[in-house]
Amino acid sequence: MNNSSSRSEPAGFAWLLGLVMVVVRCCKAGKPGGAPLALAWLMPALGVMLAWHFKLQRRQRYILDIQAISQEVAKGQFGKRLLNVPANGLIHDVCWDFNDMLDQLEACFREQGAALQYASEGQYFRLAQTSGLRGTFSTSLAQTNQSLLTMAKNAEAEQRAAAEKLAAQDRERVVANENRRIRLALDNVSLPVRIADDDGTVVYINHALRDTLQRNASGFRKQIAGFDPDKVVGSNIGMFYADPQAAVSRLRNLSAVAQSRLELGGRMYDLTTTPVLSQQSERLGTVGQWLDVTDQLAAEQEIDQMVSAAAQGNLSQRLDLHGKTGFFASLSSGMNQLVQTTEQGLSDVAEVLSAMAEGDLTPRIKRDYAGLWQGQGQRQCLSRKSDPGDDRSAWRRRCPH
Repeated sequence: MNNSSSRSEPAGFAWLLGLVMVVVRCCKAGKPGGAPLALAWLMPALGVMLAWHFKLQRRQRYILDIQAISQEVAKGQFGKRLLNVPANGLIHDVCWDFNDMLDQLEACFREQGAALQYASEGQYFRLAQTSGLRGTFSTSLAQTNQSLLTMAKNAEAEQRAAAEKLAAQDRERVVANENRRIRLALDNVSLPVRIADDDGTVVYINHALRDTLQRNASGFRKQIAGFDPDKVVGSNIGMFYADPQAAVSRLRNLSAVAQSRLELGGRMYDLTTTPVLSQQSERLGTVGQWLDVTDQLAAEQEIDQMVSAAAQGNLSQRLDLHGKTGFFASLSSGMNQLVQTTEQGLSDVAEVLSAMAEGDLTPRIKRDYAGLWQGQGQRQCLSRKSDPGDDRSAWRRRCPH
C-alpha cells in the first residue's frame, strides 16, 4: 500500500529540528551582548544534516523499491529485482536477502508449475528440481515429487488394470462367440440334448428335445403330475425319474459316461449322460442325450417275430410299414420282399415237385426270378427238355434261356 507521508517523515523531522535550532541561535545572537560568532558552529551541523538527509533519501529509495517489488510479487510477478545494491552495510544485506528470497520463490513456483503441467498431460517423468533451494522451498518440492511418483504409480496401475480389463473383455468376447456357436449348433442338433447344473437344475434343452417334450406331453403328464414342457428349463431333472432324489444323487456322483434306458409317457428312451468338468476338474453339471428308441424296439420285435415264424416254416407274416421312416422303413420293406420272394419261390417249387411226385411233368415255374431262384427255373426247363415226348417248339417258348 502506498503512503507518501511515511516516505518523507524522517527527512521532514530532521529539517524541522535543524530549522528550530537555527531560529533559536539567531534569536540569541540578535539580543544585546550576543556573540555573532555563535552561528559559526551551525554550518558543520547543517552539513551533517544534509549528508544524513541524502543518506535517508537513498535508504528511502530502496524501501520504496522493496515495496513496489512486493506489490508485484503479490500479483504473481517475480521478474523484478533490487538493483544498484550498496557494496556493504545494512541496506546491502537487506537487498541481497530480499533478492535471494525472490529467487527462491520464483524457482520453487516455476519448478512446481512445470512438473504439474507435465503431470496434467500424463507425463510424470518431469520432477521438480530442488537444486539450490533451501528449507521449506526444497521440502515443498520434495513432497510435490513424492506426490507425482505416487500419481505415476497409480496411473501405471490404472493403465495396467485397463489393459487387463480390455484383454479380459476380449477373452470374454471370444468365449461368448464360441458359446454362441456351440449353442446354435446344439439348438439344431437332431438328437435331443439337455444340460443340467450340479444340483440337477435344467439350464438348457435344444429344439429337438423341446419338440419331443411337447409332442409327448400328454403321455408325460400320466407319469408327471402337472408336466409343462415350457417349464422344464429351471426345473429339476429328477422329475423324470421315479425316485428324483436318488436320480440327482447318481448324477452328482457320475464320473464317466453312463448309459441307461427310461420309459416315459409310453415311449422308450436310451439316455447317454456325461459329466461336465472344468479345466480344474470342478464339477459343473451333466449333459444328457435322449434317443427315442420306441420305434426301433417295436421294429426289432416285429422282425424277431417274423424271423421266428419263418424259421418254423410260416412265411405268411409281413412287417407293417406304417409309421416307419428311414432305416427301419427300408429294412422292413426289404424283409417283406425277401420273405415274399422266398414264399413264392418255395410255393412254386413245391407245386412242381408235388406234380412230379404224381408223375405229372407238365407244371412249370412261370414267375421271373433272379439269382438262385432263376437257376431253379432253368433246371426245371432242362429236366423237361430231356423228356422225349415234349414238343421242342413249345419248350423254347417256355424256356428262352
